[in-house]
Amino acid sequence: MKRLFITIGLIIACYVSSYALRVADTTAIKMDNNIQWVTDTTTSSKGKPVVKYYCVYKNELYSTTKNTYHKIMLSKKFNAICKLIMVTYSNGRKIIVTN
Repeated sequence: MKRLFITIGLIIACYVSSYALRVADTTAIKMDNNIQWVTDTTTSSKGKPVVKYYCVYKNELYSTTKNTYHKIMLSKKFNAICKLIMVTYSNGRKIIVTN
């Protein structure tokens, strides 16, 4: 009888934990005028110039990719809408990319 209650308890615990609230790893971002796109030129360890791409969103600095930066600049040039998402990795790093 003890084993039955323990087994039922474990099944309920597994069931509840499997439906626990999970934080989404992607978040949609509305492309508006509050987003600033920044490039920064630095030098690599070998002395070559390297361009890094960043995005300022809600007063926080996020890294982005060259491809994302160029897509955004092209969409601004032609007044098009580009869908953006923020990807949050398990280590807490956040990056903004196009969808």
